[in-house]
Amino acid sequence: MSKPFDATLHVLIDRHLPNWVAFLCAQTHLHVGPATLIDSDLSTTLQADRLIRVEGNPPYLLHLELESSGALGMPARLMHYNVNASKAHDLDVWSVVILLRPSANPSDLSGTLERYVQGVLNHHFRYTTIRSWELSFEAMLDQGPGFMALAMLTDEAVRDSERCLARVDDRLRSEALTPKMREDELSSIYFLMGMRYDPLAIQQLFRSVIMFLEESSTYQEVLKKGEARGEARGEARGEARGEARGEARGVLHSSRSHILRVGEKRFGPPPDEVMSKIQAISDVAILEMLLDRAVETRTWDEVIAGI
Repeated sequence: MSKPFDATLHVLIDRHLPNWVAFLCAQTHLHVGPATLIDSDLSTTLQADRLIRVEGNPPYLLHLELESSGALGMPARLMHYNVNASKAHDLDVWSVVILLRPSANPSDLSGTLERYVQGVLNHHFRYTTIRSWELSFEAMLDQGPGFMALAMLTDEAVRDSERCLARVDDRLRSEALTPKMREDELSSIYFLMGMRYDPLAIQQLFRSVIMFLEESSTYQEVLKKGEARGEARGEARGEARGEARGEARGVLHSSRSHILRVGEKRFGPPPDEVMSKIQAISDVAILEMLLDRAVETRTWDEVIAGI
């Protein structure tokens, strides 16, 4: 799947791990227990989205993949990782793939993979497929803050996006969250909605329902600059340009926030030079590349190499 979406979901899972484990266990009918994330990188070419150890008698591993591309061959990849993870950790493993949009629904994801040798069944591999758009919006809302983004990817939410986003905002306000925590959750929702919603529609939803972007000092500064330029060129023309540039910069602000959040979690707070370089970038494609690096590299210097 696309790395920027991947990284954002990783942050949500890590931040709300007990809730995610409870959800996955309910979907797979496995027992719930204390859970910890373990190293999912088994080799230079074999890495899962998340590998979770669930304690019990006996303990087991949940292998989670998040998919938005719809590429064929996923069952074989799931089995490959499942077997290697079981061997590496000496535990039984159950694999789960979450499809994040209808276009990511390959025809070969049936829940089983069978391999035959001259007509004789040799392997029978079972896994769980969760199609996010088929989930209940209210059920995802009830799972807690870590599932609000998934709730907005359901067909229910897409059909009635304004009402559903308002419900998400109400639920977040009812949770015991600090303003920064709420902003982080909304930022993740905003970013992940890009998988199913038009960018301008997302901007409009957040402006009219939650007003999250208007509360952002960065966004406000962008609008002021747009309005100031507009006054010099004519009031009507300036308002239109100020709004359009504000919308574009809202996307940039969200992308920068995700890079900094993922990087800080992995490497610690960014040095001033790194912060300045990231804040100066106004190309979304470059920011997406840096988010890839924040997930895959080991230092801030590697993230901004060549910038």
